[in-house]
Amino acid sequence: MKHSAAVTRSLFICFLLVSASQIGCRSSTAKASETKTEPERSYQEYSDAVSNAEKAASKDEFDKFFITKAVISFSGNDIEHLSKLNVGKTGAIYVCDFDNRRISGYDSSGNNIKLIGKAGNEPGSHVFPTDAVEFNNSSVAVPDFSGHRVNIFSSDGSFKSSFIYTPQNFSAQRLVFNEANDSFYLFGNRWQTNMEGVTVGSDLMHKYSSSGEYLMSSLPFPEDYKALDLYNYSFPMTDVSGGAIYVVLPFDYTIYRVDANDNLSVFLKGNKNGFKPPSVKMDATKVPRPEAYKAAQAWELTWTPIVGLAVMGDDLLIQYQTFNPLRYTIDVWSTSSKKLKKTFSTDHLLLGRGQDNNFYFLTNLESKHQESYVITRVRTK
Repeated sequence: MKHSAAVTRSLFICFLLVSASQIGCRSSTAKASETKTEPERSYQEYSDAVSNAEKAASKDEFDKFFITKAVISFSGNDIEHLSKLNVGKTGAIYVCDFDNRRISGYDSSGNNIKLIGKAGNEPGSHVFPTDAVEFNNSSVAVPDFSGHRVNIFSSDGSFKSSFIYTPQNFSAQRLVFNEANDSFYLFGNRWQTNMEGVTVGSDLMHKYSSSGEYLMSSLPFPEDYKALDLYNYSFPMTDVSGGAIYVVLPFDYTIYRVDANDNLSVFLKGNKNGFKPPSVKMDATKVPRPEAYKAAQAWELTWTPIVGLAVMGDDLLIQYQTFNPLRYTIDVWSTSSKKLKKTFSTDHLLLGRGQDNNFYFLTNLESKHQESYVITRVRTK
């Protein structure tokens, strides 16, 4: 099996390489001998951790807490990298593939039925799509990280309209639609600098009307993590429930809640016993580009990045990578009492909650270069 990173890490690597090139990262041949040994050694540690997680499969507690409703298999011939998955109300599945830079539509059984958009920089096309969200009457919205555009498609994949979000000066990593106020929420960091040239960050969440009008920005980059220069790693996990948006960042076990009136609050602070935040920087400027992927994997072994969030009823699920020895830990919180209900270990990756009110997990230990990708549709017991 060819090892790769978790879903959120993959987009981070793209950000890392883009930002490195923008700020003068050394070329892949410059002083490569200074950095080759350490990434290779650290990559072996990562590979060993994945191997140990696979060997510990009998300890997986997944079936203890979930009832399997269906198992769906996607062919690796159609997907290079299962980077993001969303499910609509009728069970339609939308897969974002970062490596192929495309959005594919599947039926609820996993049959590939359409491509959403095409490659390009004009309306109806995308350069680097990062999400696909079904909304009003089965329309599909696709944000473009590079093109700074949101394209809207009908349920059959035909292009309807688009809007540009360039004036807010960010690149969209994630998109959420809140039916309670008929609005889009785009997530992306502005990477702003002060008068001294120091990166200070800015708001991470940007609201637009369903017609594409910019309305407001919110959710400041957390002060406690500015010193670690985590601006390239602010890809959020999100869900919408009861007219409110829930958000958590990979490095900060703080769940934010944004209600339909855009009131932002801290919903709860998480489990400090199992979660470990980063303590050192991942500095892309000191790593030749071919080694950045391995360096990021090694860096993530020093903490426990949050990789999933989903909310349904009284259950709020937070997943983070622990390799203890299974790859992930899941905390289940009560949305009513805000108390921790249970914690368990698994090798299944939480992809999110579908609009059909099922949870979706990736059974594969890796999300890239697989012969097939096995998705499990479940409900809690």
